[in-house]
Amino acid sequence: MEPSQHSREPLLALRAELGASLPPEVEALPDEALEHLLACVRAQKAHQRGALDTAVEQGLTFVPAMLRGAVRKILFKG
Repeated sequence: MEPSQHSREPLLALRAELGASLPPEVEALPDEALEHLLACVRAQKAHQRGALDTAVEQGLTFVPAMLRGAVRKILFKG
């Protein structure tokens, strides 16, 4: 299937999710493959966010308990 025959939604969604243009080889993938790739990218981003949250919380254990609230406000502006 040529890129022009794609429904534009999976391509646009994948570009938006990655924040970049896609290589022609990826744009040439069938819609089903693009949708699967998009789902994988979204799942990995969610996993990465969770891992980062866990790392931040573990890092804050090195801050004295009385200061953690203030440090969170400084780090996360709120």
